[in-house]
Order: sequence, then C-alpha cells, then structure tokens
Amino acid sequence: MAQPPDMMSRFSRLQCAERINAATGWWSLFGDHQVIGKLGKGGGTLAWRHRFTRNSFRPLLRVRFTAIEGGTRVRCRIGVSYFVLGFSVFWCGMVLMFARYTTLPYLLALVSGRQPGLDAVGAFIPLMMLGFFAALNWGGGMLNRNDGPLLLNFVRKKLETAEIYQDQGGI
Repeated sequence: MAQPPDMMSRFSRLQCAERINAATGWWSLFGDHQVIGKLGKGGGTLAWRHRFTRNSFRPLLRVRFTAIEGGTRVRCRIGVSYFVLGFSVFWCGMVLMFARYTTLPYLLALVSGRQPGLDAVGAFIPLMMLGFFAALNWGGGMLNRNDGPLLLNFVRKKLETAEIYQDQGGI
C-alpha cells in the first residue's frame, strides 16, 4: 500500500490535536465515536472502530504534526500495530527454527535417497503453520481493507487539509 502524501493544515499543532480529539473516542467497545484514539500536539495513533469485534490486524493511522510557517504539516502513515509486527516476526522465526529440525532433514533425506526418519505430515507442519499465518494476515487485512482510506479522509475533513504539502528537498 502506498503511503499517503503529507498534508498541510492552517491550524496550529495543538488545534489540530484538539479538533481530532473532539471527534474521537478512546474506548473501542463502548461509545458513539466511529474513530478511536488520542492525539497530543506531536501526533498520535487512530483506528476505525468496529463494534463487538477485535481485529489485531486492522490498519492504524499514525499521525505526526510538525509546525511550519502558516500552519502545521500533517504526516500520516498507515500500518499495523507494533505488537502485531513483533508477534509476526516472533511467530515466523519460531516456525523457521522448528522447520530446521523437521522439514529440512526430511527433504535432505529424500534428496539423498535415504529413508526419512519422520513421516511426511510431521515434516510439513511448519509449512502448514506458515500457511495458517498467511491466511490469518490476509483475512485480517480483508476484513478491514477500507479502514486506512476512511481514517485518512477523517483526518482530512477534521483538519481541513485542502492543500497537499510537498517537500522540495525529498523525504
């Protein structure tokens, strides 16, 4: 997914945070707000609220405010939570370590013409675990595939960012 361009708001950093906080809730289970999260004058994280569901793979919008002449530069980045990212690395690392002792010896035995010490099902459990993980990521992403653009439009409307801020010197 391509990251959204930086935007410019005519409001100060504090006003930007106040305008978004006035329209968001902080608790995902109860409340009337469609967007949850809190922002300070430096920025924060927002998520689209889905009643009675908890999807860890939902996209989050990380918003950063930088004071510039005539207003505030608003930088938005869409991604999953850092906890989910860390868990994903841990999960895949553990599965690959497990595959080293199951799948790899099985395949090497087959290639060399020896009788494998493991049965085929046990040897391919790590591949099934990686397949389950991929399906979980895909399913979580499909359930919330529109959340990123919805959150971005929410921020654009609340901060009245009609003008795109382009950096002349690159990123």
